[in-house]
Amino acid sequence: MNENPLDKIQSYYDDLTPNERNIAVQIINDPLMTATQTIDLVAQKYGTSKAALVRFAKHIGYKGYAEFKYDMSRFLVSHNAEAASQDENESPVLAITKAYSDYILDIPKFCLEEQFLHAADLFLHARKVKIFGRNRTYSSARQLRLRLSRMGYDAEATDDPVLMGDICDSVADQDLVIIFTTNNNSRYEEIAQTVHDNGGKLICVTMNQDISFKNLCDEYIVLPRISRSSRMSFLDDQVLNFVWIEIFLNVLAEKAGAEKK
Repeated sequence: MNENPLDKIQSYYDDLTPNERNIAVQIINDPLMTATQTIDLVAQKYGTSKAALVRFAKHIGYKGYAEFKYDMSRFLVSHNAEAASQDENESPVLAITKAYSDYILDIPKFCLEEQFLHAADLFLHARKVKIFGRNRTYSSARQLRLRLSRMGYDAEATDDPVLMGDICDSVADQDLVIIFTTNNNSRYEEIAQTVHDNGGKLICVTMNQDISFKNLCDEYIVLPRISRSSRMSFLDDQVLNFVWIEIFLNVLAEKAGAEKK
C-alpha cells in the first residue's frame, strides 16, 4: 500500500463509527503502541475489543489487523530513514545514533545528581523493593530488577495490575515501590495513594511533567522523551530509561560502598 497508514486513517476518519474514531485518535497519538504490542495489549490500552480493532483495520482498507500492524511497523521504520536522509551527508545509522546521543546527554539536565542520590538512599534503606511497569515500560522494570539481582539486591518486578494492588495493600514502612510510566496512567493513582497511606516510599520514573500522583512521590524523575520531540519521531523511549537505570546503579554502588566504610 503506497499511502502511509496514518494518512489512510485520516482519509477514512469521517466515515468511521464513534468507537472507531476513538481507536483512530489513540493510534495517531501513539502509533508505536500499535506497531510493537500485541492486539490483546492494544485492545486493553485503548479500552476496546480485539474484534473492534479487526473491524477498524478492515474499514480503512486492510485485510485484517495483522496486515495493518505490519504496514504501520514498516512505515515507522521507513519514516526514520527518510528523516535521516534529509541530510544527504548523514546516513540513518549516524542520524539515529546522534539523536539518541543528544537525548542521553540531556538526562543530567532533567534529572539532577541530588535526585539520583536521594533515589539511591531510598533504595538502600528499603526493607522490600517492588518495581512496576506496563506494556513497554515493563521492559524497563524487568531490566532494573535483573541488574539489581546481579549486584546482589533482591527486588520484584511485575506488570500485573491485580498483583500490583495486592502488593501495595501489604506495603509497610520502609518498603519501596518504583514505577516506570511514560504517560499519566490512571491505574497508578490508587496504587500511589495506597503506598503513601501505608507509609511506604515511592519513586516514579516518567517522561511526563504532570503525572496526577506527583505529590505522592518521594522522588519524581522526569526524563527526556525522544519519541515525541525528535525530528525522527517514533524512536523508542525505553532506551532513555535503560540509561537512567545504569546511572542509578552506579550511584547506588558508590553510595553503598561509602556507607560501609
